[in-house]
Amino acid sequence: MNSTAIILFSRPAVQLNEGALQKSGAAVFVLLDTKLKAQVEKAPRWPLLKPPLPPERMPRHVAIIMDGNGRWATRQGFVRIRGHSAGVDSVRAATRYCGQVHVQALTLYAFSTENWKRPQTEIRFLFRLLKRYLVAERPELIANGVRLTSIGNTRALPDDVKDELHLTEQLTASNKGLNLCLALNYGAHDEILHSTQLLAARVASGKLKPDEITESVFENHLFTAGMPGLDLLIRTAGETALLTALREAQAELQEYREEDTALLRAMWAMQADHAVALRREEERGYAKGLAD
Repeated sequence: MNSTAIILFSRPAVQLNEGALQKSGAAVFVLLDTKLKAQVEKAPRWPLLKPPLPPERMPRHVAIIMDGNGRWATRQGFVRIRGHSAGVDSVRAATRYCGQVHVQALTLYAFSTENWKRPQTEIRFLFRLLKRYLVAERPELIANGVRLTSIGNTRALPDDVKDELHLTEQLTASNKGLNLCLALNYGAHDEILHSTQLLAARVASGKLKPDEITESVFENHLFTAGMPGLDLLIRTAGETALLTALREAQAELQEYREEDTALLRAMWAMQADHAVALRREEERGYAKGLAD
């Protein structure tokens, strides 16, 4: 067996089954606590699917602006936060599908810099939901070789959320499957400003000359350094504004049309399936309430 990366926990720990990790595509063996090990072993393994497009047309990097959840809930007669809870199911479905059809990277806009303008109660709920997601999805991500990363100013997040985020990033750091990237406290202007400041500091220290700043050098100082360029951007609410989207989306993003993109149609179908499932769940809950 190759060298093993060991991540220590304060709780009793046992080593994850080597065969399970190899089948999932994970490249690192970690020391997991007993509870998490059991959860990983029980987590569903994603069967590979035939990609819906020829290799030359398959997007390597898909980004989804998870917008409209609150408005959807309001239209259904629910409180806004119910829509955010429902959005987790769509996130799970999109992640699984991208992993199954060999998409290299999936970026999810989970919390933008503009979201701080929302009511404090809604912001607190979003962070509780994010923390719960990071914990609940961890076994399935590990089992399927998914590498979790994040972009944005995550230092501004609540400490308990940062702890769970960093732990999941550490546990999946060497996985070779889908790169699931969460955009947290992210804004395109902030990313450009941050990259410019890094380059300015290198120039001021004499480590870089101004005429050495090329497009590739600039890209290497972005939050997304090391990720494939963005190929497909989906905004679930149907709007077109990209104020906080990845900077590639505001430049030379290839246009994909719904009518001729099988991947896009498949992802929209998943959204519809989850909406139907959610409605049935609500109806069952309502019927149970009447019976009680």
